Amino acid sequence: MPDLAGEVWLSTRVRVKQYRKIEDEQDRPGLSKFVYERFIERYIAPLKAVTRGEENGFLMMAACCLCIEGLTAFREGWCTTSGLSERAFMLFFQREDRFAVFRKRKHDFWKYVRCGLLHQGETVGGWRLNFSRPLDDLFISQPPTELFQVSRCSGSDAS
Repeated sequence: MPDLAGEVWLSTRVRVKQYRKIEDEQDRPGLSKFVYERFIERYIAPLKAVTRGEENGFLMMAACCLCIEGLTAFREGWCTTSGLSERAFMLFFQREDRFAVFRKRKHDFWKYVRCGLLHQGETVGGWRLNFSRPLDDLFISQPPTELFQVSRCSGSDAS
């Protein structure tokens, strides 16, 4: 009987059976390429395809949150982030110097931005996304005085 699960596409270039081979051979460059391509085609390319002037920061931020969790899961070797979502954000912000500004507020970011967007469809706890300058960097602010900058997700930043 054929392995039908092995024929399932995980990305536009890799099927389950190919991924299993990459894993079995401990092919780190192959795994890295697979993860890069999968994230580009699932999260980055669709955002880049949005017509200029119709960008949606909530969608962009939600996609970035999915990327943070997914990339951390791959890096840590987790099969799921169930029960580990907050930990994924803690590890990401601790590890990624480009986002060091969030280190003191990483729990709040996870709770009020990530959980708010993914569960209620909006930020909560006083956090808000500011899109008054749609082509500039995306800002997240926590009243009353803090202002944090988040670089947009872009294919050139993925590695």
